[in-house]
Amino acid sequence: MINHQSLSIGIFADLIGLQNLPSRGYMLGRLRMLMDKINATFRDTIRVEFMIITDTEFKAAVDRRFPLQDFLALYHEEFGKDVGTHLGVGLGVLGVPQEREPGGCFYEARGAMVQARVSGKFLVFQGFEMNEAINALFHFTHEMTEAMTERQRKIIEVYRKSGDIVSVASELYLPKQAVFDSIKAARYDIYSAAWRGLDELLRFDIQMPLLQAMTEGQQCQSPIVHLTQSQQQQQHRPPAQKLKKRSRPPTGPRSKKPRSNKALRGEKTR
Repeated sequence: MINHQSLSIGIFADLIGLQNLPSRGYMLGRLRMLMDKINATFRDTIRVEFMIITDTEFKAAVDRRFPLQDFLALYHEEFGKDVGTHLGVGLGVLGVPQEREPGGCFYEARGAMVQARVSGKFLVFQGFEMNEAINALFHFTHEMTEAMTERQRKIIEVYRKSGDIVSVASELYLPKQAVFDSIKAARYDIYSAAWRGLDELLRFDIQMPLLQAMTEGQQCQSPIVHLTQSQQQQQHRPPAQKLKKRSRPPTGPRSKKPRSNKALRGEKTR
């Protein structure tokens, strides 16, 4: 049985048309600087550092705490908005040989990258426990991001980290009303909720004993108790109604009974 805590997330990237650009050397230099920046920024969650493997590809392996949204924002700002990219993200074992072993994180990531290339999508996930839900949710957030202007993207990114309109306006030298209008127009409440849900799915970890038992083919069974006929009749017998106790009047000092008329007449005759 696979220990899900030992799984890694592989990332494979295909850079579209980079080798045909006249400024290919300059762009590769920018990409190397970006790889160093990413490795320094997210080093606590990286297992295999981001590295360029060909003129058009780079890869890395990270753990499940890796902040994908922060990585994508940094990648877009530094490089992605100038060069088209197909990304594959796969969950699997960090094994050797890494790219030829089914179930390995790089194997899953490369397969996801090929799917992204064939379907013309920016990013595809593969190998996760809730793969369909993750892909659907990410494509929803990606469409919302693509619909934003560059100014809205910048405002959203700063606001996501600070959560304060005043600080965003101060940092970007914008009026507070303009910041508020951009956040509202970008539907940030829906956007942020979708990313929170996606982040939970990416960090999902199977640890419950019931799921482990189901994976191993075990079934939870309750013991069968055979009851005799008398016990069954006793079990189905309606409960006896309890008689309500009569409440007694409060006790107090006894009062003398009034004398009868006969006793009174006897006293007069005497």
